[in-house]
Amino acid sequence: MWSILIALASTFLIIMIDGKILWQKRKQNKKEFWVFVILLSIGFTLWIAYGLNYQIPTPLDLIKIILEPLSKKILDF
Repeated sequence: MWSILIALASTFLIIMIDGKILWQKRKQNKKEFWVFVILLSIGFTLWIAYGLNYQIPTPLDLIKIILEPLSKKILDF
């Protein structure tokens, strides 16, 4: 519960400090603004999931899923 409140407070502070600057200059920095929003959303979601003790797979699991069938085909060739 505390981790969720800390995540909300931290995200709010980040938005108030950095997001405010990016929002004011959003016409000049559209890509930077959207990258900021997307990465902040991903980080916030992962923090909430971690706080609720969800099992979050590592990025290496995704690489393993992609490359394992490929390596089997290469070795069978």
